[in-house]
Amino acid sequence: MKKGDKVFVESVTYHHIGRVVKITTSYVFLDQVTRVYRSGALSACLGKGQIEQKEAIPASCWPLRISRGSITHVMTWPHELP
Repeated sequence: MKKGDKVFVESVTYHHIGRVVKITTSYVFLDQVTRVYRSGALSACLGKGQIEQKEAIPASCWPLRISRGSITHVMTWPHELP
């Protein structure tokens, strides 16, 4: 994961899709962020970009800061950001 990457981030509480704008030792910062409430089948979500339930985070709240200690998985998001 590096600055500019589009990612699907699973944390212990929420899942997010966004673009990495900054990485520190403690946090990953995302913009163009969508919170994913239900991804559905992971193969359909990552493979086809199909998400069952999502909500855009308003640009006024960017960048979203996610604690690196809470992140369980980070996957490349190969689609346009939702």
